[in-house]
Amino acid sequence: MRRMNLENEYNNRQRVPHHGEIMGRWKAASETFCESLGDRAELGISYGEGERQAYDVFWPESDRDAAPLVVYIHGGYWQRGDRSDYSIVAEGFVAAGCVVAVPSYSLCPDAKVMDIIGELTAFITELYKKMKRRPVVVGHSAGGHLASALLATDWSGHGDVPADVVRQAYAISGVFNLRPLIRTSINDALGLERDAADDASPALWSVPAGRRLVAAVGALESREFIRQSIEIAARWGEVGVRTDCVIVPDTNHFTVIHQLREPGSGMFERILEMARLSDADFEKRFAELPEKKPVEPATAEAAPEDVAEEAADSPETSETSETSDGAASAIADAAVDDPQAAEETTESVNASETETAPETTDG
Repeated sequence: MRRMNLENEYNNRQRVPHHGEIMGRWKAASETFCESLGDRAELGISYGEGERQAYDVFWPESDRDAAPLVVYIHGGYWQRGDRSDYSIVAEGFVAAGCVVAVPSYSLCPDAKVMDIIGELTAFITELYKKMKRRPVVVGHSAGGHLASALLATDWSGHGDVPADVVRQAYAISGVFNLRPLIRTSINDALGLERDAADDASPALWSVPAGRRLVAAVGALESREFIRQSIEIAARWGEVGVRTDCVIVPDTNHFTVIHQLREPGSGMFERILEMARLSDADFEKRFAELPEKKPVEPATAEAAPEDVAEEAADSPETSETSETSDGAASAIADAAVDDPQAAEETTESVNASETETAPETTDG
């Protein structure tokens, strides 16, 4: 067992003091990109009645009807951020012939995390009805969590959309088990208690087999963020999801998404490959898997719960808690101490994803 300060592990703004400069550059670049696109940028399309329930669409120059669809969901710990700050994500994908949709959503404390998942479910439903094509859903931080939630959703009860309308997601630096957040300052706005944290944790959900998840995380991020990505890839891989965990060298929680703006990078090229994959090719390569019994929430508890359970139950350990050592924790430690060794070890933990798309520059 090892002692862990959860505030230090999960407070990324504290870990990266110059985060404001990084985000400011993204915002300025997004404004310039929107202006340059002219009428190929459709802004403020409503998908619900809420003020923030709207999305922007960025179209390629030609062949709109056949353009692959990429959805990008912004982060901000479900309590800050806006789609307009991240329009620049679309630039490279639009140039490559994709159409990109970027939604906003209600923020905590005005909404709960489960409310936000519900809003984005409505967004995907509306988007499919309008475009009649499946998206690859990309998200960063809280957006990575939301991307995984959409991937794990059974869409059969959500209107006139396929039951697997979201079957590919690329989750960057996500938190997939929310229990460790309960006794951090992040929870001041979220208002999570144990049951609510479990309900909103995709890592504890039953997920349909035959879907595809890439969980990417920066090598310079905290042990907990690295562990979260490794564990969801390993856990979902065991129940029939095609998974891969990618540790991106020399990047922190905020710089890890720079590869989204770098055509030719492993992250960009993997997402582009996912977006361009036809329904028939997807089914041939990924959907024809042996059916496996889904992991039930009651039996899906491992290291993340050990950390948060003690933090939630004991005020004395609200800042510093214990987590059990396991394969994911060991690799997370290695990633912090020796990113190259961690990348090699990760391959043996979750080898569910067997395709050979370019990924070497990611990890």
